[in-house]
Amino acid sequence: MAKKLALLIGVDQYAEGLTTHQAASHDVAAMQRVLQEKTLGDFTRVELLLNPNLETIKQAIHNLVYQCGVNDLALVFFSGKGIINQDGKLYLTTSITTKDNLEGTALPASLLHQQLSRSDAQQQIVILECDYYSALASASADGSLTEPVSVNLDEELSAPGRAVLTSSTTTQTSFKQEPAHCSLYTQYLVEGIETGAADRDGAGLIYIRELHNYATEKVQTIKPDIQPALFLDNKGLDILLTILMNQDPNHDPDSEYRKIEAKYRKIVENYERYGKIPDIVQYTLNQKHKELGITVDLHQPDQLISDQGIDYSKLRYLLRAGKWKEADQETFALMVKAVDREEDNNLDPESIKNFPCTDLHTIERLWLKYSSGQFGFSLQKEIWEKLGGKLNSDENNVDKLEFNRSLYVLSYYNPKSISRSNYFPNLLAYQTQLYQQFGHRVGWRERKGLHLRRRWRNYEDLTFSVIWAPVGHLPTLVGRDGINLGVLSIWRMRVNLFSHLEDCWL
Repeated sequence: MAKKLALLIGVDQYAEGLTTHQAASHDVAAMQRVLQEKTLGDFTRVELLLNPNLETIKQAIHNLVYQCGVNDLALVFFSGKGIINQDGKLYLTTSITTKDNLEGTALPASLLHQQLSRSDAQQQIVILECDYYSALASASADGSLTEPVSVNLDEELSAPGRAVLTSSTTTQTSFKQEPAHCSLYTQYLVEGIETGAADRDGAGLIYIRELHNYATEKVQTIKPDIQPALFLDNKGLDILLTILMNQDPNHDPDSEYRKIEAKYRKIVENYERYGKIPDIVQYTLNQKHKELGITVDLHQPDQLISDQGIDYSKLRYLLRAGKWKEADQETFALMVKAVDREEDNNLDPESIKNFPCTDLHTIERLWLKYSSGQFGFSLQKEIWEKLGGKLNSDENNVDKLEFNRSLYVLSYYNPKSISRSNYFPNLLAYQTQLYQQFGHRVGWRERKGLHLRRRWRNYEDLTFSVIWAPVGHLPTLVGRDGINLGVLSIWRMRVNLFSHLEDCWL
């Protein structure tokens, strides 16, 4: 599973000759808070260093570099002072830095560049919240510099797959904050993540360019002369920083479905040109199944065990090959066979209730493993429960819904025999409150563009793609073309399945 690792460095204590950067400790604390939060940054590990010496910083960077794999994201955040030497090279200060001995007491930006370039991580982010100083320039009485010096971060730190962000680009644009507050740029980076405001398109994703643009806009509203900057590699490939996990699907199912769809569309559009789809999609799916509490061990050998003598090797082949429609139909056929209902070619509540748990575990493990946590009955059960569904068909009013629908149809043909108004509101309420919400979440509702139509999709119109389908889209327990997924018999069977999954510890 892809990891996200961060190193946060804050320096607000210095040797003689340098003024204090008072906001540094607040900057790193705020960044640590949002990056560690599971519903926000969801970083695997966040290391914080406050007022370290040079050797401590070097060792921490070394550890970060060698902990990262190819699919991982490495982030380095520095809040402190940047000093530019006589050759125009940038040094990042430590607690022991002196202007007379930069080489021995400060971290060269070139060394940070070298170390990160040795990392296997193909996605890297460097954020510098710096007051920049020239080692040669004279200072005024209040400690500010009398002449500006530009910082060429593009030349010093840029690399393929790396984004470099800085709060300012010259020594003239530092902005003094109150001692108890974050630096201005960091304040809005944190706000953009914490409130989700940087996610301008509402897709539940925050890319590094979006976050920088949000912070820059906010900073320049207060201090127009500050010029934050962002440097991406020459491919212009943006980096996905985080997936927001705090949307409430109960509030607006239609909106949640659109966000899920937009999520995959944006990922594919941004990465397919460079062959990055598998890695980034894998990361996204891992986040989604983590949100639902599902664990997938991709390295565990397949256990094709059956209490009914069923051969699951074909199902494994179809899932491994990504033939999702064929795998869905094979799942239905094997389940029918396992309960001796091949002649009827259907499943009923009683057969689901008695379905062998061993076989159910085998089917579920195969679906979860080969979809990387995207498809599975247990995912559907989790979604059902999160929406307020019960694990008992009687409590979900399936029979009452069918009875109301029958009365509604009867009243259509014989309006005098029964009042439609007494029953239709109840029917609509049951559908909207639970069944339609579930259909929206798993993508079984018909749509036109991004606007959902109020009807169920037919089986042949489903999205048999791990990239484009929402979490829990498959398996359907339908297994054949031409069936509408709103059929009540399917819902009675499905609710019984959710209950049986609980009995089987799934």
